[in-house]
Amino acid sequence: AKCQLSSQMNVLYEPDRSDYKFRTWYLPGCGAVPKKDWGGNDMPPMMYAESRDGVHWVKPKLGIVLYRGSRENNVVAWCGSPLLSPLLLHS
Repeated sequence: AKCQLSSQMNVLYEPDRSDYKFRTWYLPGCGAVPKKDWGGNDMPPMMYAESRDGVHWVKPKLGIVLYRGSRENNVVAWCGSPLLSPLLLHS
């Protein structure tokens, strides 16, 4: 299967929080994470980034998922299925 550019993402902005930021959870395009680095999964890892202005984004080191031998990355989870994409529910 050919790799396709992903547009699967959610963005949340919470102006009421003291650390107001734009936050996004996304599946990166294949160029960002080569398929050989997917760890045998069917999809690339879900990643997280945040921004104060919605233009300049920072990928914090979350320490959640072991990826390429390290937890110093912005990986949130492995999706594992091509039918799954980030979904954000907020109340």
